[in-house]
Amino acid sequence: MVTFKNDKEISKKILDVKSARDLIAQSLAQHTGCVLDRLLKYSNDFREYIDVDTNVDVKDFDRFQVFLSARGCHGHKEASEVQVQFALLLFPVIKLSQ
Repeated sequence: MVTFKNDKEISKKILDVKSARDLIAQSLAQHTGCVLDRLLKYSNDFREYIDVDTNVDVKDFDRFQVFLSARGCHGHKEASEVQVQFALLLFPVIKLSQ
């Protein structure tokens, strides 16, 4: 997860997500008090990010952008928008038998 605030990168973290709702929950947990504004998923058909519902599937190599409103967020003095951009690279876990 790469977090941008006013087009400036402010942090990078690795998250383990299993669904879009999990992605949203983890991004909101990183920014206490923020609210979800938009959820976008990259569409290969349109070659751009499109609005999607929160119950959209998360598959390997999906890319998302999550827009949060910073109004009321702890740690954000001004009422600006925080853009949380996610580029998810999900790889299957292979368990080897012993």
